[in-house]
Amino acid sequence: YPDANVRQAFTMQARDAVDRVRGVAAVTVGSIPPDSLQRIMGPVEVPGGETIDTPMRSMASLYAVSPNYFDALGISILDGRTFRGDDPDDAVIVSAKYARLLWKRTSVAGQRFRVSGVWHTVVGVVDDVRHVSAAAGRPDPPQVYYRYGRTYNGGLAIGIVGQSILAAEDSLAVRLSGDASPASVQAAVSHLDPAVVVSVETADSMIADEIARSRVVFVLMAGF
Repeated sequence: YPDANVRQAFTMQARDAVDRVRGVAAVTVGSIPPDSLQRIMGPVEVPGGETIDTPMRSMASLYAVSPNYFDALGISILDGRTFRGDDPDDAVIVSAKYARLLWKRTSVAGQRFRVSGVWHTVVGVVDDVRHVSAAAGRPDPPQVYYRYGRTYNGGLAIGIVGQSILAAEDSLAVRLSGDASPASVQAAVSHLDPAVVVSVETADSMIADEIARSRVVFVLMAGF
């Protein structure tokens, strides 16, 4: 589906179909953890605070997520709230690490910061998500989240060369319980459109942290 609106509509249909699968405890739409295919880079300005003019120091992973994303993946909200339908386009949620980088604390809901001249308003702070890079001995980047379905237009967002940003954003994260299987989740999506290539990966094949122990699977949809 080359049209973004049509693609998002199919993703929502897939979410609803998966939600009806027996044994699915939660399903959400968004960029798949533990690492995003996009980065947000500085310089970053904080009103009355420090200006970080080194892009690599201010770099964070950028995620497009649905409001129930954090609950579905078991990511704790430390301050503020998740997204709402009436949030302005500049609303973002940041990880604790990013909050500490900019403000030296995590109670920062309502604060604003500017990246490459574009303002962002923090509506919530969430726990840090461990990345694959940690297993390789590299430091975890902080995370910045914006609401799925909205175009990110703040600062510099770059994609990793050779990987599909669209496939990353239009993905499902599914938490299973009982006798549900990844195969049943995959079948529910494939039934909607057999032409869509559906790939299912379990969290424990991608990361080894608290999320992995919650029986989470990630559904990547390509070819649309």
